Amino acid sequence: MTLDQLLEVLQDLREATPEEIDPEVIFLSQPSYPFENSIRAVDQRHGLDGTFPEDEEDNTDGKTQYDIIIMEGRQLRYGKKDHFSHY
Repeated sequence: MTLDQLLEVLQDLREATPEEIDPEVIFLSQPSYPFENSIRAVDQRHGLDGTFPEDEEDNTDGKTQYDIIIMEGRQLRYGKKDHFSHY
């Protein structure tokens, strides 16, 4: 998923939610045994340790310094497998 794709999905969800409601964003992991997790933080790859190589041409693994990293927070509760079956 790209940043623009994520923003589009989030915008669609925002428009489908009543304006006075500010819903929590939950990270669902492990399709076979799902857990709902909080999100600790969101950052870019270059913001994590500052050591990303300057020369993008040397980077052959597909990573860029601008990739978005969503960090898992704490486990909140068990999730539902049904969410994964839709995608």
